[in-house]
Amino acid sequence: MSAFRLEVERDRVNEAFRAGMNQALIEQSVDDQLRSLLAERTQTVHPFTLAVDGADVTARGFEHRGDLGNTYARSIKEAADVQRAGRFELENRGYEKAKEKFFDLPLYSTVVLMSPPPEVVIEGYPGYNLMYFYHILPGETDGKRTIKSLSFINKFEKQEQVEILRRIDPEVEVEATESSILLSPVAISGKGKGAESFRKMWETVGEVYNRHERDFVFMPTSLAERFIIEGDELWGDRNRDLAVVIEEVSKLITAGATPEDIKDEWRIMLNLADRGLLHQDFTDEPVMRISSPAPIAATVFEQNRHLAKEKVREAATSCGKSSDLATLLNPLAAIQDNRVRDQLNPLANLDSSSPVQTKTFTAENAKDDPNLCKCGDKAAHFHCGGKKEGGGKCTKEITVGLGIKECPSCGNGAKC
Repeated sequence: MSAFRLEVERDRVNEAFRAGMNQALIEQSVDDQLRSLLAERTQTVHPFTLAVDGADVTARGFEHRGDLGNTYARSIKEAADVQRAGRFELENRGYEKAKEKFFDLPLYSTVVLMSPPPEVVIEGYPGYNLMYFYHILPGETDGKRTIKSLSFINKFEKQEQVEILRRIDPEVEVEATESSILLSPVAISGKGKGAESFRKMWETVGEVYNRHERDFVFMPTSLAERFIIEGDELWGDRNRDLAVVIEEVSKLITAGATPEDIKDEWRIMLNLADRGLLHQDFTDEPVMRISSPAPIAATVFEQNRHLAKEKVREAATSCGKSSDLATLLNPLAAIQDNRVRDQLNPLANLDSSSPVQTKTFTAENAKDDPNLCKCGDKAAHFHCGGKKEGGGKCTKEITVGLGIKECPSCGNGAKC
C-alpha cells in the first residue's frame, strides 16, 4: 500500500465525514498517516495498531471502508503508474497472507512480514527493506483482537532475510526473491500471556544483525518490546514538539486545508522531523514516561518558524518522492488531469471488485486465446488452468494486458 499522499488523504477524510465518523477520530487517523510518512522519510521505526473484529481487520479512521484489504485494493487504482500498481498488488497479497494468521494463531503470538525493495527499479521507490511485526493481543471485548504493530526499516540482503524467515520457521518454503519473501510471512505462537513470542522473534533478527557492522540501527529487545506495546505514547514522549506539530497539521488537513494553506506548517514538520528523528538514539531506553503537560502548539511553531524558510530534504517513500508541498508527495502529482494518470496506470479505471493481477503476463494475441474469458463486467481475463498444490485445477483469474508471466496462485506459466 502506498504511503501518505495529500490528495488521496483528503479524499479519505471526506469519505469518513460522509460516513458520520467523529472528527477527533479522523484527526487521529491523519496523525497516524503523517507519523508513518515521517518514519519512512527518516528510516525509523513506526508503531501502529490494528483491530480484528469478526472477519475484518481495521485501522483507526479507516473503519468506514471495512476490512483494510479494501483500502489496499484501492491503492492499486490510485497508484501513479502501472509499475507502482504492480508492486502495491504484490505487497497487498503478502499482507493478506499475514492477515490469515491474525485469526488462526493463539493470543500473544507474533507474525512478521518482510518487504524487500522491487527487483525492477521504480523511480523514487526506496531501496531499503521493511519488516512488519504484528503482535496479537486480546481486544476490547470478547471475539475481538488488537494487533500491536511495528514497522522496521532495514538493509538486510535478500539471502539474510531468507535466513531470518527460516530461523523463525524452519518449514517455510522461501527463496531469495522479491515475491517469494513478500509472500512468506512467518509466526511464533504465543504461549501464555506476555510478549515472549515478539522478544524471541526480535532476538532472532538480532542474531543475524550482529554478525558484522551495519549502516542501520537495531534497537535492544527491551526497547523494541516497549515500542510495539506502548508505541504511540513512547514515540510521543521522545518527540514532544514534533508530536504537537503533527497534531496541528492533522487538524488543518482534516479541516480541508490546501497545499498552499499549510505549506509553512508542512515544511516545519518535515524539517523538524529530520532534525529529531534522523539523529535520535534508538539504543537509549527512557526510564519512565513523561507526565508533564504537552508543549503549547503556538509556542512550538513560533520557536521553529525559521524551518519554514529552509529547503525540505527530498526522500524516497513507497509512493514516490516526498518533499515540499510545492512538488506534492509523489513523482507524478503535478499531473492534475486524471486522464493522464489513467494512461500511465491502466488499472485506475478497473472496477474495484475486479481481480487485479499486475505481475507480468504478456497479452500478445490475447483476443485469439481460447482461454480468454469475459465473465461478468470484469476486465478481460482468462482462468489459469494449471494445477493446484495437491492436484486440483487452478482457476485463478488473470487480467490480460499486464505482462504477467506466471499465475500468482499456482505458478503456472502464461498461455497467451
